[in-house]
Amino acid sequence: FFYRLTLAAGGSGTPPERLRRALRSIAEFARDSRRLTAGLLRDGMNGEREVAAFVARNFPRHVPLLFALFEEGVKRGDFRRVPPPFFMSFCMAAINAPGVVLTLLEDHGARRPFGRTLADLERDLLSDGALDERVDMVLAALATSRRRA
Repeated sequence: FFYRLTLAAGGSGTPPERLRRALRSIAEFARDSRRLTAGLLRDGMNGEREVAAFVARNFPRHVPLLFALFEEGVKRGDFRRVPPPFFMSFCMAAINAPGVVLTLLEDHGARRPFGRTLADLERDLLSDGALDERVDMVLAALATSRRRA
């Protein structure tokens, strides 16, 4: 995962372009690993020490990469300045929450959440187009007023 994220965030392009690629990479991982993500959240909230150790080992590599892209964009005038924890929580909630919610609905036997079948809801929330739309919305929300359409 970290290797793919590093490749996505690197290379040519403006900070918004590189952040788009990085967030898309995270979104794909979150979608493809949504059961793992939901389990980690559940176990972490229940105080499982192994989860805390996993987070302590892995997140320090990912977070600085995203913060660096964001800060570069702030300096260039691409992104509005918000506190780093706000930036991270906003991005990760938009990227991860739909898959976690869908997994919880499935695990608890929901039949027609939001009036939709689970298959339709999965398509609505986790298709490639849905991932792209969420990343676009995150970038639009972070954009400075001069960068918004």
